[in-house]
Amino acid sequence: MPETIESDKVTVGYVIGTPYCGSTIMGMLMNTHPDIVSVGETAVSRRMRRIGRTATYPCSCGNELQACPFWNEIVKQVRETVSGFGFDCWSHVYTYDNRLADAIFYGYSGRRPIRWMREVAHSALPPLRKKLSIAKVANEAFYRAALAVGDGKVFFDSDKSLFRLRYLLHHDALDMRPIVLTKDVRQYAASGKRRGRPVADCAREWAQHYRLAAHLLSRHGNGNYIHVRHEDFCQTMPQTVGTLCDYLGARRVELSDRFSPRTQHVLGNKVRHSESLSIRSSTSWRESLDSREEAVALKEGEELMQQFGYQF
Repeated sequence: MPETIESDKVTVGYVIGTPYCGSTIMGMLMNTHPDIVSVGETAVSRRMRRIGRTATYPCSCGNELQACPFWNEIVKQVRETVSGFGFDCWSHVYTYDNRLADAIFYGYSGRRPIRWMREVAHSALPPLRKKLSIAKVANEAFYRAALAVGDGKVFFDSDKSLFRLRYLLHHDALDMRPIVLTKDVRQYAASGKRRGRPVADCAREWAQHYRLAAHLLSRHGNGNYIHVRHEDFCQTMPQTVGTLCDYLGARRVELSDRFSPRTQHVLGNKVRHSESLSIRSSTSWRESLDSREEAVALKEGEELMQQFGYQF
C-alpha cells in the first residue's frame, strides 16, 4: 500500500463505482482535508455539453461556472498547456459529444470483441488517436491546475469512468491510486427501483460493473488499489478516512462528518446543492424491496457481495 507521494507525478485517488455509490459524498468529505482537492465529477455532463449549457452550469458554491473564480482560474491555467480548453471544450474527457460516435467508441465494454474494436480504433484511426493524445495532456494539466488552485497535494477524482481510468493508468506523469467503492447491491437495486427500473436489471448491472472493474485492474493496473465499503465509510468514518489517507500518501487529520457543499466547487450529483451534508449510512432498501425482490438482488450479486465482505 502506497505511503508516500512521488513528487514528480500527480497523485490521483480515482474512485471506481456504480452511480449512487456514495462517491460524491466521499469526494466532498475528502475535499475538506487540507492536502486533498476534489471537484466531484471532473467535467460537466454530456447532456449539458450537447445542449450548450456548460458555462451556466451551477457550481456547488452557488455561482454559474462562468462566474466562479475557482473554475475560471482552472480554465486559465489549463489553457496555458491546452489551447482551446474551456467551459465549451472539456478536452480532458474521453466521451464524444456526437451520440453515434459515443455509442460506438466510448465505454469499457463487458463484451471482448467490442473492447477489442474500440482499442484498435483508438490506436489506428487518426481522429481518435488525436483525441486520446489531447486528453492525455489535458488530464495532467487539469489535475495540476486543480491542485494549484485548491492548494493541495493529492487529487481525489470521483469520475468513476472505467474507460477513462483505462488510459489514465498508463499515463507516466500520473500516480493513479484506484479506490473501489461499493454499496450493498440491495441498496443499489432499491435506488434503481425508485427510478422505475427492474430490480433484477439493477442488480445485474451492479455485478457487471464490478466484474469489469476487476478485469480492468488486473489487465491495466499494477495490483495497487484499495476497496472501501460505503457502509464502513459511514459507520466508521474516522478509521476509513485514515486508511484512505495512508493509501493516498496524505497525512492523517481529523475530519468533521458534517460539511457544507457551498464552500466547495463540486460538479455532478445534485446533492452538491445541499446547504449542509453529513455522513450517514442508509438501509432504505429494507423498506423499498420486498422479500422476493431482495432475493432477486442477492441472486445476481451474492458472489461479489461475499468477496467484498458483506454479511447477509
